[in-house]
Amino acid sequence: MTKSYNSEVLTSEIFNTKYLILNRPKALNSLTGPMLAVMGKKLQEWDNSKDCNNIIVKSSTKKSFCAGGDVVQTVKGQEHGTLGSILFFVREYEINHIFATTKKPVVAIIEGITMGGGVGASMHFPFRVATENTLLAMPETQIGLFPDVGASFFLSRIGSELGAYLGLTGTRLKGADVLYSGFATHLVNSKDISSLEIKLQQAKTSSYEETNAILEQFSQKTDDYKNNYPYSLSKYLDAINRCFCYNTVGEILHALEREQEEKVWAKDTLKTLNSMSPSSLAVTLELIRRGKSMSIKQCLDMEGQVASKIITTNDYIQGVTELLITKTKNPKFDPPTVDKLDLGFIKKKYFEDYDERFRLEFKNSIDYHEYPHGEYTLPSETSIVEHVSKLGQTLSNEQIVERFDKMYNGKIGIKEKVWNVLQRTRKHHQKNLLSKL
Repeated sequence: MTKSYNSEVLTSEIFNTKYLILNRPKALNSLTGPMLAVMGKKLQEWDNSKDCNNIIVKSSTKKSFCAGGDVVQTVKGQEHGTLGSILFFVREYEINHIFATTKKPVVAIIEGITMGGGVGASMHFPFRVATENTLLAMPETQIGLFPDVGASFFLSRIGSELGAYLGLTGTRLKGADVLYSGFATHLVNSKDISSLEIKLQQAKTSSYEETNAILEQFSQKTDDYKNNYPYSLSKYLDAINRCFCYNTVGEILHALEREQEEKVWAKDTLKTLNSMSPSSLAVTLELIRRGKSMSIKQCLDMEGQVASKIITTNDYIQGVTELLITKTKNPKFDPPTVDKLDLGFIKKKYFEDYDERFRLEFKNSIDYHEYPHGEYTLPSETSIVEHVSKLGQTLSNEQIVERFDKMYNGKIGIKEKVWNVLQRTRKHHQKNLLSKL
């Protein structure tokens, strides 16, 4: 039975499966304050219900899971004062914490466009199902904002410098890319989603293990893990690690200018970064670097402070107006280039001047430094390399792959990812040996 607590968020129950259905298709399910409030309220209610085995969060349309928060309204609303617009972000981050601490198995089906706030409305859940139609990105630096909704937590943990690259450039991930980058836990063919939901409705318990087993049953498989790694970024990962390992945007730009092995990619990446708000780039990089050592609560609270200041700036108003309202696509950012940035000013304004008015009021005391459900996501490149380094030199690459396969209970995609990391690591080792000859 479907109920409408808010016509833009529908809820329903089938057996012991509860549904949150985003239903604002004309706006690509862009999240409003009332929508977020309903989501938070129902998750808290179902989390304490004995009649709930699992929760499915999905869209009423395959075109878009959620295109983000409704930032257009936060700019238009500033005509009547900035407080309401600031509180939209603060309340959103408080509800992101509810997402991140719901104990029941939550499955987000992220089919179609999933951007910005849509990533926040899925990434914190233990299970995220992508399909071949998923298009995911965090493109906020283009509009003078920053990847928020907890991105300082998850982008700093998805491995090596991938998070910095995705957060700064807003690069779009499609289908399998979403799985291998760590944003999805499972990749399922779109035509199988309905059957998957039926199986979830038949779950006998609220255990994560049963939910995961059902999802694995429907996950797309590959036949040859050594030669079939459908991850479009894999050939650029080494260049990403070389160029995005720095702590200032200026150094990253210089590294891209020096890049020799992936010159075309570096040129395209430079062009992309030069079209973004320089201030947003600096703020984003600082958030990701700081977030690495912070807890989920600390990250969300930090983002609340940054948001309370950034949404009144020229760059945010220009970015949203030019790209989303008038669509003339010619924002006048200030400063206009990275070399004009005052990094000391940015750190003081956004990270040192704490405004107590916008301290987040969390609904529970749960906090952590790593996702408690990380075993259902493919390991990051960083964690793979760290684990392999502890194994010594006695195992072959095939034996290492089999060991990871056993560790992750045969999770689909694990062999492909580990094999790719091992091959690239061996390539680096050989290059280092040759350079010493």
